[in-house]
Amino acid sequence: MTPGAEVATALHGYLACRHDAGSTTALPLLLLVPEADAPDWLATPMPWQCEVKSSNDSGQAGFDLFSLDVWQCTPSPCFVDAGHLAALVAFTQESWALLGLELAEQHEAAQLLIAPLCEGFASPLCPPGEATCLLRAADSIDWATVDAVVALRNARGGGAEAAAAAGRDALSRLGPSLLQRALEASSAHSSSSEASNEWLEQLVSAGSGSVRGLLVVATYSMRPYMLKRVWCQCLAGKERVACPSRGREKGLPMDPPPLLDFYRDRYGIADLDPGQCILEAAEGACFKPYSCPGHFHTPRLSVRLCEEGCIDGAPEAVQMRVGSTSASSAQPCKEVSEAGDDQPGPIRLLPELLIAYPLPAKVQETLRYLPLLCRKMLRHQKLTALRRCTYCLIQASDLPAQRVLQARPFVKDVYGSTPRHALRLEARLLDTLRSERFSCVELAAMHTSPVMPSHVDVEWMLEVATTTSGACEPYELGRVAWIGDAALLFIAVTSVLLGCRDIDLQGLRNSASSLVSNQCLACLAESPPLRLHEFLVTLPFSSRLTAASAKASAQRTSKKASADLLEALLGVVVLLVGLRGVHTFLHSLHWLEHLNTSAQGKQQKSAFPTWQRSEAERSDRTSRARWLGYAAMRTHVSAWLLSRRPDLGIDGLSKLRLIMMTEGIVKVPFEHRERLERVGEPWMEEGRSSRDIVRCATDTGSADEALVVEAFETAVGAACLAVDNLSEVWKLLAGCWLAVGDLCRPDA
Repeated sequence: MTPGAEVATALHGYLACRHDAGSTTALPLLLLVPEADAPDWLATPMPWQCEVKSSNDSGQAGFDLFSLDVWQCTPSPCFVDAGHLAALVAFTQESWALLGLELAEQHEAAQLLIAPLCEGFASPLCPPGEATCLLRAADSIDWATVDAVVALRNARGGGAEAAAAAGRDALSRLGPSLLQRALEASSAHSSSSEASNEWLEQLVSAGSGSVRGLLVVATYSMRPYMLKRVWCQCLAGKERVACPSRGREKGLPMDPPPLLDFYRDRYGIADLDPGQCILEAAEGACFKPYSCPGHFHTPRLSVRLCEEGCIDGAPEAVQMRVGSTSASSAQPCKEVSEAGDDQPGPIRLLPELLIAYPLPAKVQETLRYLPLLCRKMLRHQKLTALRRCTYCLIQASDLPAQRVLQARPFVKDVYGSTPRHALRLEARLLDTLRSERFSCVELAAMHTSPVMPSHVDVEWMLEVATTTSGACEPYELGRVAWIGDAALLFIAVTSVLLGCRDIDLQGLRNSASSLVSNQCLACLAESPPLRLHEFLVTLPFSSRLTAASAKASAQRTSKKASADLLEALLGVVVLLVGLRGVHTFLHSLHWLEHLNTSAQGKQQKSAFPTWQRSEAERSDRTSRARWLGYAAMRTHVSAWLLSRRPDLGIDGLSKLRLIMMTEGIVKVPFEHRERLERVGEPWMEEGRSSRDIVRCATDTGSADEALVVEAFETAVGAACLAVDNLSEVWKLLAGCWLAVGDLCRPDA
């Protein structure tokens, strides 16, 4: 493998590390991704979690949380020449074949290659984050194991004669047969004995970790088998070939030949030891992949993904220790059912014709996680593409400004009927709004690159924004879509107010309604460069393990679903870079060009020339300020609630927002309203201002709450139009909400 060679392929390597009982152990498989599709997780590991079906010591079924950190090996890819690349492809195909999964059904898995790690790399890691922990993918691959597995696969594909020839040679290259090993272990010399058969029984029953049985390969066909039982009382010299199942079912007379005669006539193998025992192999796949929960089961969230490391007040199942796959907590479900005691199953093999499969035991155990690992990695490859597209639209640098040793994208609180978690950055949304420079007077695209979190944090946010409740995950897009909807309305109102100054208020409302309609949003979401329907997840993880189901979940959705998906993505943009980023994002999509022609036809120019000052014009001017104030107030109170109530879903948040925008405004102390009035006073015209309305309602003791709300909205809108930076308005509004914060307390 020579870097820079013309035929070399650039691959990025990823190392998965399992967390179990406080220890961290690298899985002995390296995930290899083409450079163009490779996620950038350098120095910040990507935390994964997945629940798999398991059983405890008493055999009771349950679920076990599989917790991983996936590390990018090096910042630069390794270069693999054509020969080694072909070997990796063959090794990956053989691994899927051991699982019984056809590559035709798992065509997406071909995008992801796997390779066994050398023994030194499959040990507990040193503290993560140090440069010494990053390994070179090319140097860490166990090429000897790859070559041995590929040789068996190639021999099997060459036909019966080639397989037989390769099988004879395999005895010397890959080790002795099981019979030879049993004879050596039992001190026997020439023929089988009771001791050698008992040794074989112990070898097969011991298994390896979660793998029940022994993986072998038949030297006469090079086909792999998983041995599940040894029949010491059944000897090869007395055994016959098993009757076909159809014959047994229909009761047809069957006279199977002796087993030794079958091998002699079929494969030309004679002089077999008649005293060796019979080995029973499992039907179907050699390994049974781990199963995941199906519909109506929401996995618990790993505490390693939560900011405070624990989940207080969550169901008891959530408080269980995570990442455990050891025998002390839960055991994986058995791969095969116990065989009967009367006779061996239909697949009967002889120890003399079997050798151990040239795959280390740790790699065999890890193969059971292969469908989960591949589906997770393929999902994050898509999220990486979505992140890069989003960064391009908001004009942000693709280089992460922040790198952390452990990403914690969620908070500990849960919400909803099934426990789901809010994003950590939601609690910092108010700080994001206050720190950005955004003006309603002059909208402009973002020219300076904002400070972005790590790519791992951003891709987890995109994972949440593209996951529906039907996926049965401990998160869903509801909350981020809720804040995205509020930000969208504010940007729409601001854009049409500044872009259509000569249009009356009703025409402006029609234009804004057109911009935020499901039809417009769905058009943006489903068109290039976004094509968000390809990222939407609507099925549980167990249903996404097959390519057919994954493809079905990526079909075009309804306009409402596509609109919600775009609003969720806008919510992520708000959390990352604020409202200015939302405007830049929509501006890059040429959003204003999607104004509905029917809405444009309803727009009417003002009957009053711009130089004429009239009471009607002042009224229209105040109505515009009130409309903008409503949108701004709705956006900020949404952000305020989102940051303070991570325990609520969208229904609870919407209920509180309505209370804060009606009852809450009425209870806001007068001094807070007065501060808003002073900020917006330069913009207000002479005449009866909103301050006069507020004083009238207050001084006379008027119970007209609508009048107070109207005055407050007008004051907020005037303040937005009077300042060069909305951070001042956001600060005043935060004081208003804090003054009436008791209305949204959990015990209110």
